[in-house]
Amino acid sequence: MLMSVQHEIISFNFHYLSMLQHQLLTDPLKARYVFNISEEIADLLVSLDSHQLVNLSNTHRMLCDFTITNADQLRQRLQAPAHLVDAHRAHAAILKASQRHHEHGKNATLDVLWGDAT
Repeated sequence: MLMSVQHEIISFNFHYLSMLQHQLLTDPLKARYVFNISEEIADLLVSLDSHQLVNLSNTHRMLCDFTITNADQLRQRLQAPAHLVDAHRAHAAILKASQRHHEHGKNATLDVLWGDAT
């Protein structure tokens, strides 16, 4: 049973790192925000090959963190008002707009903020 749990953790870690690497390649700014990682860590993760991902995954500990540190925080998140959810969506749109602005200019920024981005 213990070996099964360890195998699942290693597998989870590998899939987590693969997803993280993919997101960093696809949308670096958003990925760094969502996964709460520095630019330096992001650059290192993007540079890893599959063998290095396997080696990094091979640990008995989860590589991602559960960010809620106490029961009160969990209760608060479970009872979060809808306006907080909307604020998170707005923040994500601003990040996306910022990235598109750098890549494509001012009009792309407005498209993202007003929901016209493809």
